[in-house]
Amino acid sequence: MNIDLNRLIPAFLAANDERRCRAMAALTESDLDQEAKAGYASPDRLLNQTEVAKMLGMHPTTVRRWRLPCHRLGRCPRYREDEVMAYLSSNAFQKHLKKLKHLREN
Repeated sequence: MNIDLNRLIPAFLAANDERRCRAMAALTESDLDQEAKAGYASPDRLLNQTEVAKMLGMHPTTVRRWRLPCHRLGRCPRYREDEVMAYLSSNAFQKHLKKLKHLREN
């Protein structure tokens, strides 16, 4: 497959955020598929906000409010399960959670 980067890059930059996120996800999945076929160890799968919320049994807005550690693909946050779980058990998160509870009470 021959790709004309002179046309692809401006089209990518002109696209809206949703299309850019879908394009980045497709490229990432394609890269991971190629690495798997080549025998490379694939990194942990990146989860979106909704998937993390389902995993933790909460609303997606809560994931954003809790400021869980994420990686940005354009403007789309993506989460690694191991990083999220480590953060939730950290002292920094416990302090942040106390602040959120205090704000909610007032």
